[in-house]
Amino acid sequence: MGLFNKKRETGRNFDEKKADEIFDSLENIEEKQISKNLKKEINQTKNIAELLKQAKTSDNQTAIKIYEKILTINPENYEAYQELSQIYQQNNDSESETQILKKAIKNLSGTKKENMVKRLKEINSQ
Repeated sequence: MGLFNKKRETGRNFDEKKADEIFDSLENIEEKQISKNLKKEINQTKNIAELLKQAKTSDNQTAIKIYEKILTINPENYEAYQELSQIYQQNNDSESETQILKKAIKNLSGTKKENMVKRLKEINSQ
């Protein structure tokens, strides 16, 4: 696996069996850590999905707080940026919308970033 695929050099007092046991236990630790990190990612994804659902049924002030929390967890969450932009647009709060669009542009890429740039240009041309 990852860190422990390197060739081992042996000396005069080298104990092959003991070395194998040590390397096996280290590989198991690495696999457990990868598994732990994957579980954490899955849980974060579930949490974000729940937060998005909750925000859609909340009043604007609560929704704003929820979307901001989502963005602290995952600064690349396009849906949270979109929803915040729409809330600010509906409230005629172009200053807050501009700030969130700039943050989105910094954290997104591709078409998603282009959409945010387009909206920012629309605000600036008004």
